Amino acid sequence: MGLMAAECKSVSSVAVENAVSGNRICQCDVTADTTVGVLQEAVLCSLQDSGSAQDLSKILLLHKGKFLTDGRQTLHQAGLQDTACVVQALQCQRSLMAAACDDKHVALIDVETHSAIRSFMAHSEPVLCVAFAPAGRFLASGSQDCTVRIWEVSENMACVKVLQGHQDAVAAVAFTPDGGRLLTASWDDDAKLWCWESGECVLTLSGHAMSVNSVSPSSDGRLIVTSSNDETARVWCSESGNCLLVLTGHHHFVVSGKFSHDSCMVLTASLDRTAKAWDVTDGHCCVTFAGHSSFVQFAEYSWDGNLVVTASEDESAKVWKLNGELRGMSKKRRSRKAGIRVPLAIFAKITAPVIPGSKRENSILDRMKIQAYEL
Repeated sequence: MGLMAAECKSVSSVAVENAVSGNRICQCDVTADTTVGVLQEAVLCSLQDSGSAQDLSKILLLHKGKFLTDGRQTLHQAGLQDTACVVQALQCQRSLMAAACDDKHVALIDVETHSAIRSFMAHSEPVLCVAFAPAGRFLASGSQDCTVRIWEVSENMACVKVLQGHQDAVAAVAFTPDGGRLLTASWDDDAKLWCWESGECVLTLSGHAMSVNSVSPSSDGRLIVTSSNDETARVWCSESGNCLLVLTGHHHFVVSGKFSHDSCMVLTASLDRTAKAWDVTDGHCCVTFAGHSSFVQFAEYSWDGNLVVTASEDESAKVWKLNGELRGMSKKRRSRKAGIRVPLAIFAKITAPVIPGSKRENSILDRMKIQAYEL
């Protein structure tokens, strides 16, 4: 959709048009203080009143071929100089994050504004994990109530399926790359693979001696990695459910396991303050990332495999640059002598401030403020 907006000290009205059809959406009276964000909200309200607003959509405005990207700018600052202006509007889907909350709710957060746009009661006990399906149309949540729920991502957030079968809290959920199946990990020591649309459990992965903390598929869907409080990670065949590798070497709970994007390596994070990279062909540990002063809770490869990021309870995250030998190990036989370099950068810091009087919908962000930096 397209729209036109006008503003400045002399701008008094803005005509908003659909950029695709050219149809008039609304006519807005504005003042010198009217901002781009206020105009966006006015257009969205007009679309909602007419029944043509898309679920969880946002409005992008264009004037003379230029996007108006800063919602804080007045229309005059954004370049609208005429008394009466025309602006084009595009209606598009928001970029969303989901947050699992211990008050039994799930919150949807706008990635661009960091504001909570919706919070809904999802389970009867605290929610421990959430994951979007690849296309973003569905969201899975797992809870201490031992169930997994599948939600259609829309204004109503309707629950379309409840998966029951775990005997303890569901600690992690992950969709397969094609979105047709769902992986779950539980404190009952098992992981499961579900055909979530039918609600059928097609595989139970049993073998860990303690709670399973994470579960993740390889990019080709052939393999599954799980991590556990038994200080190991395991690699499984997604077709047969057979355990192919047991990765041993950590000295505390293993809380995260992820494949590299070429599915040739597994990266684990542990409460022993380290992360480790493992060769999927034979299960040996290729490198240990040591440097955090507290528990390492997460580790993952960059898309090109050149970097590893780790996040820790020491309130820091580190980006590690891999040397050429280790980067090339996905294309050739990996060397046991491969090493690492010192951290390239500390790129994020996690703090947990409490803002008195903040509403529950925003409390997730109040408690967990994350600063992200482009690498």
